[in-house]
Amino acid sequence: MASSKVTEKSLSRAEKNKLMKDIRKVMNGRIKIPRNETDEARHVLEPLIDKVLQCAAKVELFKSMKRLNTGSQYEKLKIMQSDEFDIMFYIEDEENILECIEQRQAPGFLQLKFDATKAELKRSKWKDVCTTDGFLSSKKMRKYFKENVVDQAVEDYGRRRSTYKVSVVEESKSRKECSPAVTVTVERRRKEYSVDLVLAVCVGPLGRFRATRGWNDGGTWLRKADERGINAMDVYAVAKSPPPGLGMDTRSIAKTWRLSFSKVEKKLLLQADSASRYGETCRKECYRICKFILHKLKEENLRMFSSLYTYHLKTAFLHYCAEMYKYSQWKKEPNVEADRVMGLLEYFIGCIKDKSLPNFFVPRSNLIGDFDRTTLNGIARRIQEKLDLIRRGEVGWMTRE
Repeated sequence: MASSKVTEKSLSRAEKNKLMKDIRKVMNGRIKIPRNETDEARHVLEPLIDKVLQCAAKVELFKSMKRLNTGSQYEKLKIMQSDEFDIMFYIEDEENILECIEQRQAPGFLQLKFDATKAELKRSKWKDVCTTDGFLSSKKMRKYFKENVVDQAVEDYGRRRSTYKVSVVEESKSRKECSPAVTVTVERRRKEYSVDLVLAVCVGPLGRFRATRGWNDGGTWLRKADERGINAMDVYAVAKSPPPGLGMDTRSIAKTWRLSFSKVEKKLLLQADSASRYGETCRKECYRICKFILHKLKEENLRMFSSLYTYHLKTAFLHYCAEMYKYSQWKKEPNVEADRVMGLLEYFIGCIKDKSLPNFFVPRSNLIGDFDRTTLNGIARRIQEKLDLIRRGEVGWMTRE
């Protein structure tokens, strides 16, 4: 992991104040999304999301399906446009017949095995989504969800909105390779909205898994009671394949699930600037600025940055918050904000150079472990170039389209 002892240029207080004033001027209208834009997006997408739940209720396997709002839109970290939503649709193991088997060679991944005989499974609601050896198939489950719920919901939704162009994105064309989501796009008045519908299985509290042990060993900015609360929160299994190079065969991959901490992350990030719990801070504002910088870098270097997502930056941000844990280090003062923006960028560069970015809740899962070293060096170099410009007070490049 990168060290928290970042080497920020020694700018004067006045220079830091001017830097943040200039950045805010550039960011005006680019970071905080107008309320009317968010309302419009919800007006378009909420009926579709409701329709998914209605269609799920008609399918025996998904009758008890529930909705969980996830992603930057609901973490209040969305920037630029309010045109993408992430919604998790999860079911619970009400019969208590699923056993979680963690994969040692792939920390954070697991298989769900039925505690039932083959004859019992053939008579159960799970019969179409289990493997011949008694596991819940992530591949079959996602396909079943798409064909029996999402496709029907899209058809019903589109039928009543003839002026909308509604479509399900083909998996092979998805911008997110091996995504656990089924993506639906809606075009209205020449504006396109999209929603990622993620099927999940609730697998119990975070603290029960071997892979999550030690996530807070290095200390965090949270109170001990809040850390215990995090360990008690539910996590979910989503249909995401493990990275290549782990020696898993095709049959094993088809029944492997990834742990998702979306609900936990949402709580952490919503509380990041909670005045009532941790004092009013600039954590999320600094993250949004760095997220915008990453967005500009991806625009300029699309191919090089194609595999680097905002989730990588968010993970580095959580680690950085844990190491810079004092309230005084995140006070809402321009000179402090300037230090934290530059500090987070340098911390992120350090992670990339070290080729080490552990999942915040799964210490042994390196999110960039399978990245090519040459690509990582190029990414680190490009981010460093932008950081150097910021240190010189040059922010005009942020406005270039």
